[in-house]
Amino acid sequence: MSTRDIKRGIMTSYGIFAADMLAGVLFTPFLIRSLGQSEYGVYSLMGAFIASLAVLDFGFGDAIIRYVAQYRAEHRKDKESSLLAMCMAIYAGIAMVSLLAGAGFYGLLDVVYSGKLTAQELTTAKAIFLILLVNITFSFFIGAYHAYIQGYEKYAVLNGISFFRLFLRIAVLSTLLLLGYKSLAVVAVDTLLNVGMGISYFLYAKQKLGMQIKLPLSEENPVRKWTMFSFDRTLLREVSRYSAFVFIGNLADLLFWRVGLLVLGALSGSKAVAVYAVGTTLISYFQYISGVINGKLLPRVTQMVVQGANGSELTAFCVRIGRIQLMLLGGILIGYQLYGREFIHLWVGSEYSLSWEIGLILMLAMLIQMIQYPCVMILRALKKDGLRTMLQLVVMALGALLGTLLIRGYGVIGMTFGLALAIVLLNWIVVNIHYVKVFGYDLNQFIKQIGKLLPAMGLAYAAGMLLNLIPGYAWSTWAVKCLAFLILYAVLLYFLGANESEKAMLHSVKRVLHPLTKGLRKPNKV
Repeated sequence: MSTRDIKRGIMTSYGIFAADMLAGVLFTPFLIRSLGQSEYGVYSLMGAFIASLAVLDFGFGDAIIRYVAQYRAEHRKDKESSLLAMCMAIYAGIAMVSLLAGAGFYGLLDVVYSGKLTAQELTTAKAIFLILLVNITFSFFIGAYHAYIQGYEKYAVLNGISFFRLFLRIAVLSTLLLLGYKSLAVVAVDTLLNVGMGISYFLYAKQKLGMQIKLPLSEENPVRKWTMFSFDRTLLREVSRYSAFVFIGNLADLLFWRVGLLVLGALSGSKAVAVYAVGTTLISYFQYISGVINGKLLPRVTQMVVQGANGSELTAFCVRIGRIQLMLLGGILIGYQLYGREFIHLWVGSEYSLSWEIGLILMLAMLIQMIQYPCVMILRALKKDGLRTMLQLVVMALGALLGTLLIRGYGVIGMTFGLALAIVLLNWIVVNIHYVKVFGYDLNQFIKQIGKLLPAMGLAYAAGMLLNLIPGYAWSTWAVKCLAFLILYAVLLYFLGANESEKAMLHSVKRVLHPLTKGLRKPNKV
């Protein structure tokens, strides 16, 4: 895939993000008001509970992306087919395990949450849980098709399907909520839309990319049999080793994203869950901005590794991506610190003011991890991600334990601090030592190049503080301050922070957008 196509994929991904964020800003307050704070908390709690089963993917989705990218480079369509056949058979087993695990969790809901949820809340929680269990079972297969398309770097197609799903979801749910339907309707619609999206992925992969799901014929395997013994055992071992460490990383992510909600539901009740859920929603937007670029890196990094890139070349790649990420995320973080509290109050109400603090603490802690994420992709491409993922799991488990202990005295902020301390220890200190040892990462060069952006960002922060002196407390005032800050931030970074390569990239993005926007301009008069 050309660099131009990747840039276009990134830009369309940001378009989807903008649409998703706008929909969230407009729809979330409506959803909270329609459900009420307590039912919204139950809805978020069960979403976190059932999402914990997603780790049963065992990292095979990432493996599909990685190996499809490799087989494309090697022109081995036969190996693609064998890989997909193997993964689909494994996913069938995983789906059965998830149903059994879900049945076990369902029986524990009364035991775990009866002390903090009312009888009505528990009844609603159980119904939501069952619908979402069906959703997560289908999601394993849907994720496989998504990963296959991503391995082919067809990001514009994925973004188009996502945009259509987003539009349809908001339209249908708005109608149902206005008619008086509640959280059960929300999860039912989400499940149906996910199944529809999976069908779209399958049809595109089959018809446009030539996807085949079949085992190869050989003298040893003259008949295709869907058993573990029919697979290429060498491939199975290789993929399993790669996936195992992705799975461990997913467990660590589970501790970060889900355990806080689950523990707060058991110890503090549905309202605390609602406040924490709003905070993590804001963090997810922050992470998504980083993920738009990071999610496109694995195929490219894999190609660099296969072609024998050395430590200096890989460090230069990390620096280039890290600076771009810091330009984007730094502006959002500064803007959130300056104007985020006001946004929360205007958006969902003052009863969610702690959500701003949750978001700020975790965004600060996660910043280094996000701008250094190319290093993680390099480890995965090198198949040397084992130690980092084990450290991630151990440290995040300690953070979740610390957060649980702090809940008694500090509530939702206690859980937030426990997780934040774990993130800082892991990503600011421990894994950087690992990167240096594994692929010759030049940490000093990374810090030096990243540091060149800080003076411009500091000036932007000072200017943003002055903008906060503008009087008024309304959406219009907030929007004026944010827009003025955005302009100042962009100008200062362009003239004082960006290097010539980044300025050239900005101009190339304008050229990529040109054919996408020319249809919006008025035609010349005859």
